[in-house]
Amino acid sequence: MVDTNILVYATIDEAPKCDEARRWMQRLQKDGVQLCATPQIYREYLVVLTRGSVFERRFSSDEALATLNDIRPAFRTLSPTGDTFEKCTSFIQRYGVRGKQVHDANIVAVMYRCRHDDVRPQGACHV
Repeated sequence: MVDTNILVYATIDEAPKCDEARRWMQRLQKDGVQLCATPQIYREYLVVLTRGSVFERRFSSDEALATLNDIRPAFRTLSPTGDTFEKCTSFIQRYGVRGKQVHDANIVAVMYRCRHDDVRPQGACHV
């Protein structure tokens, strides 16, 4: 699972870790790893790109959407289901998740479903 911060670094040339993020994703793909993301991660990516200046760059909504559409073919999109929400709430209760970490718990719940539904097209959905 590729998180929002990695997508941001990999797609903004001005980002300090741009080359490192790109190499990391390319290496995983070369090794046969299917990169995964969720609609939530895509939404967070759009928020980061459009809320103001990011690494000295400003994105319009159209530019942010175009950038996202350019990278999406490299990812398998894993969407939450009703049981994902149940798993998320169990993580919240079990680990005392609070605040913005609830969003991360939801991503983990989607990954958990990925693992248990065996939707691993090229060997794994890596976290």
